[in-house]
Amino acid sequence: MERTCKCLLNLSRSTKPCLLQLTLHFTTTWNLDHIVEVTAQFSVDHVFHAVFMCKNKAPNWITGGWSTERKKKLSSGSFEPEKLRLGVNFVEKTSRYIEYWLKNFQFDALKIRVENLIPGKESEIQQMNYIGSIPPLRVKKFILQGANNIRFILNFLNALVPNQVIISPTTGKKKKIIDIEMVDVGKLDQIFHCNLMSKGSVNFKFHRVSTHFSQKTLTYINGPTMDFVARKIPAETINCFLRRWSREELIDDFRLLTITETTEWKDQKMSMSDILKGVRYQQVALDTHVELNILKCDKNCKIFQILGYRMAFCVLSGSQFIFEVPDLSDCEQIEIIPQNPVVNDDFDRQRSRLYLELFRGRLVRFFNS
Repeated sequence: MERTCKCLLNLSRSTKPCLLQLTLHFTTTWNLDHIVEVTAQFSVDHVFHAVFMCKNKAPNWITGGWSTERKKKLSSGSFEPEKLRLGVNFVEKTSRYIEYWLKNFQFDALKIRVENLIPGKESEIQQMNYIGSIPPLRVKKFILQGANNIRFILNFLNALVPNQVIISPTTGKKKKIIDIEMVDVGKLDQIFHCNLMSKGSVNFKFHRVSTHFSQKTLTYINGPTMDFVARKIPAETINCFLRRWSREELIDDFRLLTITETTEWKDQKMSMSDILKGVRYQQVALDTHVELNILKCDKNCKIFQILGYRMAFCVLSGSQFIFEVPDLSDCEQIEIIPQNPVVNDDFDRQRSRLYLELFRGRLVRFFNS
């Protein structure tokens, strides 16, 4: 199994060849057959694909095959059936093979897909998909699909190192970020407690139609852009996030929060009055040529300005909520036309408490710096 990696390394002049994307696909069938697929995309026209299978009827044997496409010329073959040594199972063998890829190749994007066709045993099976060590993964994008075992998820999240260089629109300095996309992934609250999620270096996308957010789901996450699609996201969760922004707990480069609910029950949908409770705001109209996401919504939707240390706007269009902070360079080109007077909505009553929380947050950041 290791020969395929060594051959590809010998074909490259560099000590650590670079891939566009490395894809790992773990599958467990209903009859407990295990399948592991590794796909390496070197370029648009050069793709290597390897498949390994261990059937439940013959657990001590590994079968598989490989294929490569280079400049639209296809070649393929099969691995000779390999018998596992005593004390070595299929997961240990494939983990060594995957570990070889992770250590010897550099890749811009890493995609991991987990499929378990046995309902009710997701966590037990997924924990045994990969048991090898994970070196620091310097990637620009990480995609995770179908995983539900928190140990499996955190092992990869803790190994990620942001490697996408951008220019900060606020400071003008270079910084490194990473794009993380999760589809049908469970254990959301535990994932958001990961250290990487609170550093402000993650552009995050989450999509799972069956997920219900809790009130504390968005308490720790921090980053430039965030996009969530879930079945139910309470207004209190969004309200908590807006209060965090008002207390200057988010990074200066924060730009966009997009939340989309998939629920079909009208009495469970988001309400703007609940979202803005305790937040100082006013309804406005905008006259600008700046391309803002809030202006792409239905023209009949009301736009609200959140009054704080920066210019910020939010809008609720159907089942989608958008909270956007324009770049500092664009603020001068945005003309704000107030439609209603400023609404405090219990702000005066809570002003002293808000100032106390703001002072506490700055004090904590001072001692942690």
